[in-house]
Amino acid sequence: MITLVYRGFNLPARSFIRLYGPTLREAFKILNIMPLGALELIVDCSDGVRGEYDWCFEWVEQKPDYRQFMKLIELLDEYLAPTRVMYTIETKIM
Repeated sequence: MITLVYRGFNLPARSFIRLYGPTLREAFKILNIMPLGALELIVDCSDGVRGEYDWCFEWVEQKPDYRQFMKLIELLDEYLAPTRVMYTIETKIM
């Protein structure tokens, strides 16, 4: 998806999550209800990401800054810790 803006292009950024562990079902439940607080994200932009990735967050802003990215990691760590699921995260500018 590309959205034209007045002075160029506004390319969306997406953070893709890959989950590893014995309690994936619980991890998916948590990702569905995890509060995002002040982060401006669209949850589960799963238009074709299933298979290579397990979950996707689309950033509302053009590109997340370091603080926003670290906040997402803190939330994932906090909410996924009880499941003992490990994850990798990859953020791409689409």
